[in-house]
Amino acid sequence: MGEQRRASLAPRGHDRYAAPVPTPWDLLVLLLLMIALPVRAYLGMRHLRAVSADALPRLRPQYHARGIAAQWMLAAIVAALWITHHRPLAQLLLVPRPTWGLAGVMIGTVGIVIAVQRQMAKLANDAELVARIHDRLAPAGRLLPAHAKEWPLFATFAVTAGICEELLFRGFLQWVLLSYVGLWPSVVLQVAIFGVAHAYQGGAGMLRTGFVGAFLTVVVLLSGSLYPAMVLHALMDLQAGRLALRLRELGHPLSEM
Repeated sequence: MGEQRRASLAPRGHDRYAAPVPTPWDLLVLLLLMIALPVRAYLGMRHLRAVSADALPRLRPQYHARGIAAQWMLAAIVAALWITHHRPLAQLLLVPRPTWGLAGVMIGTVGIVIAVQRQMAKLANDAELVARIHDRLAPAGRLLPAHAKEWPLFATFAVTAGICEELLFRGFLQWVLLSYVGLWPSVVLQVAIFGVAHAYQGGAGMLRTGFVGAFLTVVVLLSGSLYPAMVLHALMDLQAGRLALRLRELGHPLSEM
């Protein structure tokens, strides 16, 4: 009865929710995802916070480059595991499915993009909005670009996070968790782990990231695949970078904090 209930909650057409069988190699990747990746991010952010503002333009690109390499390395390992064990891509929710949920997510994404553009247009004339955005971005302020020349590498970093973090957390991590608990407990655990993985942003930033992870998980469940969540995740990170640059133009820089 429990398995029937789990299947009824899963996106239709996917065999992902059949009982997964993680190997020791999967569990090793799980440890890297839950421990090594967050520790690397935490130590790197602590270093960025410790240096002077003058040193940030030199050190921040190095942090971004290491983050890009680390996330694609883990993603490549997951891909290698799937290939060598002949696992279906549907178990990682990498098979797009035309569903009403996907249509709703696409419409919602268009609405979000329009709202974001309106927000950007209002910034110059809304001091309260500037203050709210400044406070929201402050925990990760030293991670965000401060000069236009930093944008290409930051944009690559943001798109990498959108693709790889969705693959690793909403895809691989949840697949592993499903071998031990049901669908909804695995969702809760995955969202909690995603939030803790962003502990370098402090308590408030970690909680906010947890809510973002919950939202992206809902997107995955509604759409039946990771692709819409990847796009939304990348867009959110890119927008954070755009806002950081705009705040500097308006005289409210983040990275000197």
